[in-house]
Amino acid sequence: MRTIGCRLSAHSLGVWEMNADTGRAQLVANFEGDRLHLATEGKINASRQVELAPQDHPVWTQFFRNGEHRVFCEIDAAPPRVRVTNGSDTRWHHWFDDGEGDPIAQVMLKRLTTLGIVAVLCLPMFVGGKVTGLISVRFRHKRAFAGGERLPGQTKFGCSSLMIM
Repeated sequence: MRTIGCRLSAHSLGVWEMNADTGRAQLVANFEGDRLHLATEGKINASRQVELAPQDHPVWTQFFRNGEHRVFCEIDAAPPRVRVTNGSDTRWHHWFDDGEGDPIAQVMLKRLTTLGIVAVLCLPMFVGGKVTGLISVRFRHKRAFAGGERLPGQTKFGCSSLMIM
C-alpha cells in the first residue's frame, strides 16, 4: 500500500471487497497518514455495505465484470464523474446513474472531499482471475493517467496484477 501511494503521490488508499451476494462493497483496509488500518471481522460484519456502482453502468459494469480497465473518478465535480483511463471509450459518465447514488456512498465522498481529496483512481483486485474488489488510490490534485502508463503491480498487458492467490 505504501509503495503504491508513494509511486503515485497519493494522499491515501482504501481496499474495498465486493460481496457477491449483494453486489455491494465494504471497506476492509485504509492506508492514511502512513498507517494501515485493517477492519476487524466484527467491524466488517457490523458495517453497512456501500453500493459503489449502479447496475448496468457504462463504466462500473465493465470494471467489475473483467477488471480490464482502471477507473478514474473526479469527486469534486457536481455530480461526481468517472471514466476508464485506458480503454477505447474514455468519456466521462456520472458516477451514479441518477446523480444521487447510495446515501452511504454520498457520506463517504463528503468525508473524502473534507480531507481535500478531489480524485480517485480505482484498481481492480483479483482472486482466481475474478474481480473481487478494488483499491482506491486517493489524490488531493487532479492527475492525468496516460493510456500506456504502467502502474505499480500492472502487467505489460494492461491488467493489474494485484492478485491474491
